[in-house]
Amino acid sequence: REPVTHEPATARPGEPRKVPRWLRRVVQRGLASDPAARWPDMPALIAACERGRRGGRGRLALAAGAALGLLTLGLRMTAPAAPPSPLCQGAAAELAEVWDAETRAAIAPRFAAAGPRYAAATWATAAAALDRHAQAWTDAHTRVCEATRVYGHQTEADMTRRMRCLDDRRAELHQVARLLARADRDLVERAVTIAYGLQDPAACVLRGGDDDVDRDDPAVRHVRDRIAEADALVHAARHAPARALLGEALTVAAARDWHTLLADGQTTLAEALDQLGEPAAAEDALYRAVWAAEAARDDARTARAWIRLAPVLAEKLARPAEARRATEHARAALARRGTDSGLGPALGFALRVSEAAVAVAEGRFAAAESTLAAALADSPFGPDDPRLIDPLSDHGVSFYLLGEHAAAADQYRRALAIAEPSLGAEHPTVGDLHNNLGNALVSQGDLAGAEAEQRRALGIYRDSLGPAHPSTAGALANLANIAVLRGAPELAAPRYREALAILAALPTPHPDEARIAYNFGACQVRQQDPVGARISFERAVAVQRRSQRPDHPDLAAYLTGLGITDVERGEPARAIAPLEEAVQILVTAPRDPLYLAQARFELARALWASRKDRPRARALAEQARKTYREVANADRFLGEVEAWLAAR
Repeated sequence: REPVTHEPATARPGEPRKVPRWLRRVVQRGLASDPAARWPDMPALIAACERGRRGGRGRLALAAGAALGLLTLGLRMTAPAAPPSPLCQGAAAELAEVWDAETRAAIAPRFAAAGPRYAAATWATAAAALDRHAQAWTDAHTRVCEATRVYGHQTEADMTRRMRCLDDRRAELHQVARLLARADRDLVERAVTIAYGLQDPAACVLRGGDDDVDRDDPAVRHVRDRIAEADALVHAARHAPARALLGEALTVAAARDWHTLLADGQTTLAEALDQLGEPAAAEDALYRAVWAAEAARDDARTARAWIRLAPVLAEKLARPAEARRATEHARAALARRGTDSGLGPALGFALRVSEAAVAVAEGRFAAAESTLAAALADSPFGPDDPRLIDPLSDHGVSFYLLGEHAAAADQYRRALAIAEPSLGAEHPTVGDLHNNLGNALVSQGDLAGAEAEQRRALGIYRDSLGPAHPSTAGALANLANIAVLRGAPELAAPRYREALAILAALPTPHPDEARIAYNFGACQVRQQDPVGARISFERAVAVQRRSQRPDHPDLAAYLTGLGITDVERGEPARAIAPLEEAVQILVTAPRDPLYLAQARFELARALWASRKDRPRARALAEQARKTYREVANADRFLGEVEAWLAAR
């Protein structure tokens, strides 16, 4: 077929031909940088070309007239710049009284009055994040409007869907601003987490809003606002008020089959329930979130619920196989959604962090380390983004659990380089990182450096969290550990007792109680107090069995302590059962090889002394010697096992 053109028939040879405007629009849509604004498929593109070709001749006179009018205008005015379209201006005005200069200025004094010395730093970081969020919302709003009203790349229906999504993001920002305006000491601590917890408005440009609710319905707006407010409360660690707020909203959403709102509300409720110590109820809420998201055919919400469910199953409910399946469900939902959803990178990062948490809960520390390394290497966040603090710290923990203490220290220092300027040097999270760095330095033999880090952590905790906080107990216990290593167990014992007293006063068992009791038991062994040591090790085992999986590597360490005290008290036969269990756990779920070597050597001593299986006792001791020869900083242990073997 002969192409239809708009150039005069007398065009000179070699003169560039003008492109019809209909064709220019078709091509521009096909080349749009926004994938959602392009033609959905090739048949749609061909149909648009056919429409333009058929209508070209009939529109020729009109086009020519329009061109003539433009020419006349050009003679009257001296080449003005094309003014911006008035159709899509004023997006910033829609954030008035939600987040603007006046709102920002009104909140700042609340932070200053809240008290913590780090308040100025957290406010500066949080306010800057909210400024960027507001600008991203304004930019997204303008892009969505222009795609329909200016460029014609997008239908009115698509624009409406995307504007609904932006309405949700604006409601979330409004609730966060309202919450920050009531800032107290606890909220100041979490302000940066709250600000960075908002969903990216840019994703609305690609994926649009929800089709299963009428956003003009006042009841829908009421439910949506309640969920947004509850989500802000959860980020502020106000879990009980969040749960109470969600009750009516979830009932209405379920009764009216508002699936997307129900998915959001149940996910928020699950977070509150988990933090309130109700993991079984949190699991139920997350499954409800999954079902609602599936009913809405919303893969992003489905993935988010599965990602959150995995660590609940692994860490709180001791069901690691189900947790791994949850992460696979999340990965499938993300794959189905595709990479152009605007949420893929952030959700993919969250999925890897969740997978690493599951691996740690199972004692698969090498898998956790490699998963976190991949996540951090492909992070969607900038190098100084506060959202990297926790993953970097988790990466350090995974190295520490593998016995790679120098690598662990490097990750803690990387996290500190972000945390101190963004949160303030006195922030509890900074205390956590100093605490972890101190532990890594202890394992490298740098006791002076370790003590400095732990004293820094203790000072931060006492100032920001108070003397009866579990973190304060942890820092006291770590300073006690250093005293033991310095050969001063008499200085360590009071600190252990103080730390354990803090944890014993808590309404629910704290996982650190088991570790501190174990370390106190080791101190009592050095003080030649095997009776007291056994009581401490029994406490560690009991707390661990209540709060963690029965085959977790930490339990093996505590069982090894029990075996040591029984051998030292002259009851080697009694020591065999806990030591056998410890060896079996550590063979199945490897961690720092020194733990397995110690369990094997102590079992060898128990078997030999009880005359049970002396050939196996020698074999176990030789396995321990081999490990001690291969591991750095194990000379003392190597000397003990070699002396024992030489004597037998």
